[in-house]
Parts: sequence; C-alpha cells; structure tokens
Amino acid sequence: VLNNKLYAWIYYSPYTGIYEYNEENNCFNYISSGPNNSLLQYGSPAFYNKTFLNYTIFNNNLIYVEDNTLSVSNDLKSYDRKTFKQKGTFLDLVTVDDTLYILSYKAKEDKTYNATIYSTKDLTNLNLIYEFSTQAPPFSIEYYDNSFYIGTGYAYDPNSYAAYPSGGYNNKNGSLYKITIDYNNVITNNYITLNKENKTI
Repeated sequence: VLNNKLYAWIYYSPYTGIYEYNEENNCFNYISSGPNNSLLQYGSPAFYNKTFLNYTIFNNNLIYVEDNTLSVSNDLKSYDRKTFKQKGTFLDLVTVDDTLYILSYKAKEDKTYNATIYSTKDLTNLNLIYEFSTQAPPFSIEYYDNSFYIGTGYAYDPNSYAAYPSGGYNNKNGSLYKITIDYNNVITNNYITLNKENKTI
C-alpha cells in the first residue's frame, strides 16, 4: 500500500512489472516496469534465488535496495536513485517510526561475512548502527520490540561433494540473529538457534 493505493509486483515474463489495483473493476492494471535494474531479472549476484523486491514504505515513498543504491518513488512510475559511498551490498531495509534501517554485507577473505546496519532519516546521510560477523551472508532484516532480527541466506562449503556450483551448504544457512539495542547504547548480539523437533526458535 502506497498513498492509499494497493500495488502488486509481478515477476513472470512477459508480465513482469508494477500493477495498481482498480477497485471498480476488481483487477490489477499494469502501470510501469518498476525499477530498471538487472536484479529484478536475474536475482542478486549474492543470492541466486533472490528474485523479489526488497522494499519498505518510508515518508510516503517506496524505497527499494540495489547494491549500494536506494531507488525512491512516490508513484511507482519514476524512480530517483540515491547512491552512497559505503562499500558493500544493500540487501534489505525496514522502516521504524521516522527512521529507515538498511542491512548491508561484505564478504571477507576468511569466507565469513561482515553484516552492517545503517540508519537514515533523510535518505542523504547513513549512520552505522551496528556491525557483526556471520558465517553465511545476511539476507533479511525485520524489527520488533526494540530488536532487529537478521536472517541469513546460504553459504557454500567447498569440501562437500554435493555442491553446486562448487561446494555444499554449511551449517549456518538459515540462521537468525537478534540484535537488541538499549537506551544506554549497549548492544547485545544473540545467536538464536532453531529447535528442529518443534520448529520453534
């Protein structure tokens, strides 16, 4: 929902694009192709199965992430691209009150990943909130009850014979991290484990 209108993004050739809901006709009408970038067509180079929009609504605009760029639109027909000097790849974002938080990552030489959380109130300056290492690349960010939840994607284990394209998946795939920030500027990073018997965290 953007500015009291309902939109859908379709990823299915030849219908890929942004559609707006028409209540009178009870259907979605095509309005634009959406952000013009290769990620929508082929998925992120970091995650081969990442063929969806990572977006949030912030200040009555849709904000979409791509590499180190934010695509901003208030009508989903035209986009203003804002590129930042921070190195790394923007992966996901979430709006909390008047602040936009962005999850980013960068691969390290030891085959681990540096995850970072940035914040901005004006889409101009980014402030580093927190950074930590993960065994698999960070994939998504959500916020609940004064805590950030970071989900990881997958990372390859080159020693596995069942690998594609090389190496298999390591045991840190699909991990969930809880980042809690208190008002005394003390940040704790808790690794949350999954109980495989009852599927609870």
